[in-house]
Amino acid sequence: MFEVTFLGHQGWQFSTGRTNVLLDPLLCDRFGHDPRGHAFDVFPPRRVDLAACPPIDAVLFSHEHEDHFHVPSIELLDRRIPIYLSARSSSAAPRLLRELGFEVRSLEPGEPFALGDLGILPLPQASLGGSHPGEWDSLALVVEDRGGHGSFFTTVDHRPQPATFELLRRHGVRPALIAYADNESDHSVMFPWAAPSGDGTAALAAELRALLERVVPRDLRPEALLLCANGLAPRGELAWMNESIFHRDPRAACGQLGPPFAAPLPGETITLSGRRRSDARRSPWIEALPERAWPARGSGARPHAPFGPATGVACLDDTSRGALERALGELARFLYASPLFCELYLLDATATGGRRPTFALELLEEGGSTVWIWDPPGCRFVREALPSPERSVVAGARCWASDLLAVLEVEMPAASLTMGRLAAWNAAPSALRFDLANVLHVYCHPLRAPDRFLALYRQLVRGAAPQVRAAGQG
Repeated sequence: MFEVTFLGHQGWQFSTGRTNVLLDPLLCDRFGHDPRGHAFDVFPPRRVDLAACPPIDAVLFSHEHEDHFHVPSIELLDRRIPIYLSARSSSAAPRLLRELGFEVRSLEPGEPFALGDLGILPLPQASLGGSHPGEWDSLALVVEDRGGHGSFFTTVDHRPQPATFELLRRHGVRPALIAYADNESDHSVMFPWAAPSGDGTAALAAELRALLERVVPRDLRPEALLLCANGLAPRGELAWMNESIFHRDPRAACGQLGPPFAAPLPGETITLSGRRRSDARRSPWIEALPERAWPARGSGARPHAPFGPATGVACLDDTSRGALERALGELARFLYASPLFCELYLLDATATGGRRPTFALELLEEGGSTVWIWDPPGCRFVREALPSPERSVVAGARCWASDLLAVLEVEMPAASLTMGRLAAWNAAPSALRFDLANVLHVYCHPLRAPDRFLALYRQLVRGAAPQVRAAGQG
């Protein structure tokens, strides 16, 4: 018997009756790596009884992003549980784990190993096509029942490609269950040119249909294709985003398509015996709350008021202004030869409508704002007195100066800024993506600044007592 339980977002439990392994578990109600407390609630909300969680043999982390490698959740694990971490992670993650007292083992791409009755095969992503920027360290994973009852496969935050299944075939893997992450959301309130076209749920259903018909080979068709991800709910002053950005209903899309598509709720367990799937059952330690307790989604809500600074700092002092100028210099050097750099260098006067072919940062402070213009020939940002930068610069973004500084110096994660506190304009959307939000996620990444991320992780350690037992322990 092989059991797979959905934990929420992209977390999973794998069980054989004698072996229990967790993948990317979010064990807290909230997640995020912002020491100031700007976090996301897990969606849908769950009841989690860690005392009823079976003893765990190992925990796997596919990569280091805060919605997978979550420090407060990690603290709840018995220190005798070995942690398997993607070999592509930064040095910050294993250093923190060892400081917390864990034994850290490496998930090496292409090197299978056994965990009790389970076989684990980490794989490199076959392609970066369709994936979000900054996901290079994420490994694909096969978890297989060694008794032959079935297997599970996930590319985590990457979209499977035809090459993905050729890679599985070379390794002799035919997964019975495949997880598919739908990370798409509608941020057009803050980035108007990026609005998706058409009905989001219908588009998701078409995407899933194309996946099965054009990407997954017929001989590798699974028993079930499990839809997950987007398991977050903004909170506090950003709660309006729940109704604004989540434009695709995974359960409705799967309902339109029928088997093999399913969108499990937290706590739902899929059981395979001899690769045959039986009816789903409920986990004894985790379950979704009744739907009436969920935040509403999909009504197209707009911000109720201008966003405030995530840092709580409305005005920089002289020291912080100097730090901001230095940090913008580092960002300017990082942008050289980036996709944004290349796109802007391809623009002509027709595309820009006579505006300057660069972008501006309008940084808010109490009582006004300052404008910094990216100067690629000088590899720098230049401060200019522009009362209406939208009229003179082809693209730009508006946010609080203190928030941008905190992200550039890795004092808070990029999501604390890009999720609801960064607004932008783009006068040449047909020629310029101006994907500044993802630029900031790539810039504020553990692989670029491991020492700064280690300091950030250390701030998140709360000294919480472990509540999840290790296998073989009382």
